[in-house]
Amino acid sequence: MTVYDSGTIDQISVDGPEEKVYLGIVIPGPFSRKPNLIEALNKKVNDYVTFVMSGELARKYPHLERYRPYIEIAHAGPLGELDLDLVQKLGDQLTSLGFGLRTVDLNAVDRER
Repeated sequence: MTVYDSGTIDQISVDGPEEKVYLGIVIPGPFSRKPNLIEALNKKVNDYVTFVMSGELARKYPHLERYRPYIEIAHAGPLGELDLDLVQKLGDQLTSLGFGLRTVDLNAVDRER
């Protein structure tokens, strides 16, 4: 599943010691300001916020109810200056709702064996 598959959660992961739950959005290829990508990303983020705020996450995974929700955006390649600005604005909006945001450049992640 990717950012273009609306109505689905691409991935859920947990950092137990930090009490964080990550709702992952996968962007196939590099992050870019293509109009269809930005529109799809906004829809997906709104779906994720609704998933948490409506209590659906807590109903499906009651043990995660106290965990702080994060939106995690996984992409390939570095973010450009305009992309960083977009991510900063998105992060500010999510923070006001009690969410965190992190981005992961899949090309820069250490590969463990």
